Amino acid sequence: MTGPYRTQLTGQLLPDGAPGGGRAFDLTAYVTDAASGADATVDVRTTIWLDGRPVRGTVHRIAGGYEAVVPVPDGATIGRQRIVVDVSGARGSGRLEIAPIEDGGPPAALLAITAVALAALVALAVVARRRRLPADEDPDDRA
Repeated sequence: MTGPYRTQLTGQLLPDGAPGGGRAFDLTAYVTDAASGADATVDVRTTIWLDGRPVRGTVHRIAGGYEAVVPVPDGATIGRQRIVVDVSGARGSGRLEIAPIEDGGPPAALLAITAVALAALVALAVVARRRRLPADEDPDDRA
């Protein structure tokens, strides 16, 4: 919910979608009245925080929603953005914020299980090699 509105946001990274070329986010907000479910006519403003800096794109009304193409500088860390959508209209205003998903790396249990499995495989390989060596000897070579 974005205040008195229901907002659905979709987005995709365009490799050459920015004006003049370069990468860009294509964000589309679909806004409906929370009470009636009807499409809402509102003002929409989008801001993407890239590595701590705000970047805004011009919002255009499209069939069923509002679209902004926001340029992404080449040095930006993709996937670490905070997206803010401000909506204001006759019924009031609201804000939708989407924070980046923090990637803490693999869980410690996964690392421990992998280490144990690797150690077991090495031990099995050593045992199999030791068992194979006597079987590979030629019986005629024994004195």
